Amino acid sequence: MKKGLWYSLVLTILCSTFPVLSLWDSNFEQATFSEVATSMACSLVIGIVFFAISSSINKTGFLSAYLIIAFWTFTPIANFSKIPRPWLLAILCVTPVLAALIVRRSKSLLSNSIPALVFFATCLNLPPLVGLIDSAISQPNGSAKDEAGAMTKVEYLSNSRGGPDLYYIILDGYIGNIGARQVLDFDNSAFTGALEERSFFIGEKSRANYPITLLSLTSTLNMNYLDLDELGVSVDSEKLANLHYALQQNAAFTKLKARGYKIVNISSEWAGTAKLENADTTLARRTIGGEFLQALMGQTPVRRFLAQKNLRSHQKRIEFGVEALKDSANIKGPKFVFCHIIAPHPPFVLGETSGASTDNSFTSWIEPKRYIQQTQILNAMILEAIDYLLSAPGEKVIVIQGDHGSAFGLKDGHSDPQPKDMLERFSILNAIYASEECKGKLYSSISPVNNLRVVFSSYFGENLEILEDASFYSWYDRLYDFERVEIPELDP
Repeated sequence: MKKGLWYSLVLTILCSTFPVLSLWDSNFEQATFSEVATSMACSLVIGIVFFAISSSINKTGFLSAYLIIAFWTFTPIANFSKIPRPWLLAILCVTPVLAALIVRRSKSLLSNSIPALVFFATCLNLPPLVGLIDSAISQPNGSAKDEAGAMTKVEYLSNSRGGPDLYYIILDGYIGNIGARQVLDFDNSAFTGALEERSFFIGEKSRANYPITLLSLTSTLNMNYLDLDELGVSVDSEKLANLHYALQQNAAFTKLKARGYKIVNISSEWAGTAKLENADTTLARRTIGGEFLQALMGQTPVRRFLAQKNLRSHQKRIEFGVEALKDSANIKGPKFVFCHIIAPHPPFVLGETSGASTDNSFTSWIEPKRYIQQTQILNAMILEAIDYLLSAPGEKVIVIQGDHGSAFGLKDGHSDPQPKDMLERFSILNAIYASEECKGKLYSSISPVNNLRVVFSSYFGENLEILEDASFYSWYDRLYDFERVEIPELDP
């Protein structure tokens, strides 16, 4: 192969790796290696196709580099320039034609510039590569792992074996009855009433301890509030590694495994709970690329064409979670089944899709009616699964809990959140099926941090202190800047 063609091929590869490395650097803790590897292979294949097409026009590699960069930066350019996407696509399609004419007239000039372009593309890859290396080095290990695991260190339960099967179901973004009535004008009492008929206790005044999923679940499964010193992070930190470690190696799993429990995780396909390291078994769908590949392709002109496919995939993800929950009843116990279902949180994929907003993604808190419809359909699916679990032999405890409420008023975050927005975000569903003795220790305002404390004390003879029920606000731009907030008076 000629030297010039080698340079062109190297340029193509470097331009293809940049978007993947850049996205991985921004989402290091959330992306799995297999997702990144699949996405990298996809990017390289697309790059080689562009290289093959452009090589028939010229051999410099300039055109293939242009096509690759334009393809992977289409959405960021559209968002920044505010140019309508059809017009932008037309501009990007016409430009290579003009470039091809220039190439034919200036072939020698461009050929001599290819080494410089290779050098530039190499420099472009260095910042995300350095960021990835830094993130890998910063992963909890040794003393850092001790710090991140400090909040997971609890006294083990007694060595006696056995106990009820435990099912912990997280319904993502599920608002409680009071918030639903007062903020969304939505009466969901038929669902909670159906749960009460099945002997569930309903925490009518229950509120989330944190407004963001990763914070909420880490606190819930460690049965404690998040302490920055114990996590080994500062209030200004943007790193998620220690928080992910505290979730992966949570206290609840550790305590139960010491009793001989089998930990079963039903994959949500969201990075935080897709695969929990301390679980013995993970029930998961077979997917290619996961959310990382979806996010990567979301930067390209084909984003719109893949939108419906992604929505169908999310619908199947929800349906799989419910079916896997039923299947888990057949796993020999004692077992702790953790099931995180990303619904009724957007995107809205359950029910009629006609008339829905074209912006239907994980951040699309823009259509309360669609949220309500999705909630009602999910209710029926969950009740069917609950009936199946209740019909299975043996003693059991079932918790159905929202990690946080909805966010139609808080979708962009606020430095000074309003009481109504706080009520909407922190009001959550919290329903517990347990023995009469255990339910006698529950109370209407119990929050997730105390759910397992009550269950463990009731069933395993542990004298676990009931913590004060409190809510701490922070948002994605300053994740660890916790501010204790008082939720408006929750009158049932």
